[in-house]
Amino acid sequence: MGVDTLIDLCRNAIDKDYTTKPDITDWDSIYDLVTRNGVTAFVYDTISDMAMPRKIAISWALSAENIEARYRKQYSAAQHLSEMYRENGIRMMILKGIGLSRFYPRPETRECGDIDIYLFDGYEKGNELIGGKVSYHDKHAVFTFEGVNVENHYEFVHTYVEVQNDLKYLLDKYGVVDDGEFLFPAPEFDLVFTLRHAANHIREGIPLRQIIDWTLLLQKERERLNDEVREIIKRNGLDRLFDAMTSVAMRLTGEDFEALLFNRHKAEKYTDILLKIIEDKKWGVVKRTTFGKLFNTLSKRYYYRIVPERFLWMLWRRTKKYIRS
Repeated sequence: MGVDTLIDLCRNAIDKDYTTKPDITDWDSIYDLVTRNGVTAFVYDTISDMAMPRKIAISWALSAENIEARYRKQYSAAQHLSEMYRENGIRMMILKGIGLSRFYPRPETRECGDIDIYLFDGYEKGNELIGGKVSYHDKHAVFTFEGVNVENHYEFVHTYVEVQNDLKYLLDKYGVVDDGEFLFPAPEFDLVFTLRHAANHIREGIPLRQIIDWTLLLQKERERLNDEVREIIKRNGLDRLFDAMTSVAMRLTGEDFEALLFNRHKAEKYTDILLKIIEDKKWGVVKRTTFGKLFNTLSKRYYYRIVPERFLWMLWRRTKKYIRS
């Protein structure tokens, strides 16, 4: 019992015609796996009528309720922030969390962290309008609005990564989606950005929540996965991760995406690596010392095979810091 059970629960949440529920005996382990993978609220409707220990049932219900309440608070803050910027002549585009939640059966069950935004040429003015404390980082500014953490992106990823230019190109070429309330990136952009975001967080682990984001995006927008987008994915070393996440997507939906895979013969190997990362409790545990971080990267080099570019980048970064120390 483990990641297979977790995927089965998530398939129930995605596919209403799939009604086969797993036989769960170790509820403590499943609840731990669910919470670590950010799908507590997403699968709650699936498990709410299943027999489980009372303590876990109460904890699960409260957690799901809090996640949905937090989503509504974030959504409201995003609405007000967008209105403020619009009144000041600034366009605001939503990235990641809230943006991807629109593909979910119930958007409020998508567990979100920060509100990620992009203001086009209004980055500096947008920060000035906040008026409070704004902290600056390598690719975004961070501030609090209506009690919610906001990341205002100057760049989509680290500026020295080649995919940054590709993402700007995709945004310029394919534009945005306007639903009357928010602006979102076009699917061509999101198909690359969602993969890159998952790859960027491999050090902490790729939770199943991010794979569900990919699954629902691919399910809705697979026709937008054109040759140009595929070439960008391949050129930026994201093809292995694409195959692994798409293979899991097939298990989550029961749909056949096999024709989309870059390498069908090796997809199973990459998928096994991804599933181990999802299940591994210690994957995201990083030692705090400089040498410890370097050792952590080297010890997990096998798992980085699904995103080899990230391994080389992390190894270079950790080695440089170790030498300087």
